[in-house]
Amino acid sequence: MLTVGALLSKARDTARYDDFGEPSFLEGFERLVFAVEHEARLNQLGEALIEHQIVDLLTCRLDIEQWYGRHPEIDEEEIVQPLIGLGLPRTGLTGPH
Repeated sequence: MLTVGALLSKARDTARYDDFGEPSFLEGFERLVFAVEHEARLNQLGEALIEHQIVDLLTCRLDIEQWYGRHPEIDEEEIVQPLIGLGLPRTGLTGPH
């Protein structure tokens, strides 16, 4: 059984940080965990994979918050001309047939 607390704890243990930053993500995260537990009808492999993916994403958030805490000067950077890349996703059809 996946729980919000257990997933957050696993991510903290993995990253060795505990600051997730602003808690604004928690409402959506709680809804995701509820949907996985009550609506997704995953088998054991599916549950293990989604747990791994969620913990990985939470760990990335912890890493970003930790980096940002060490480099607050990033707020002073001015973005003059942002680079925006748009395009269709790869479909795998460009390889040999």
